[in-house]
Amino acid sequence: MAKILFKYLAIYKQNHIQESVIKQGLWGLKAVKYGVLTKEQLEATRRVVIRLTKKSCKLWIRIICLTPKTKKSIGARMGKGVGNFYKNIYNVKEGDVILEIYTNLMTSNQLIKNALLNASKKLSVSTKLYKKNL
Repeated sequence: MAKILFKYLAIYKQNHIQESVIKQGLWGLKAVKYGVLTKEQLEATRRVVIRLTKKSCKLWIRIICLTPKTKKSIGARMGKGVGNFYKNIYNVKEGDVILEIYTNLMTSNQLIKNALLNASKKLSVSTKLYKKNL
């Protein structure tokens, strides 16, 4: 039993390490704390980055909101099953890369930093700016 548990724990750690590394871009936003993100928040961050960089960069959103969240209507009594579908969420873990940006050398680093800092204000999770070491 302990060997099986250790095997699954090792696989989980390996997958989490892969989620916390920038793969495609040069800049990224990394989550500092645990939290919950919705697809509306991700869309708002995407719009901010595209608007501020004037479409001069390639953007990858690394997380997908697939977990359904349900909610009962106000005034409904307790019991009788789960409520109606409310929205999709993603449970962010500490160290997850939320989005990545790749730019050519013509784009200034200050522009990218400004875009990512403004995009992080749209998220409900505290994040930090992260640059890939080449």
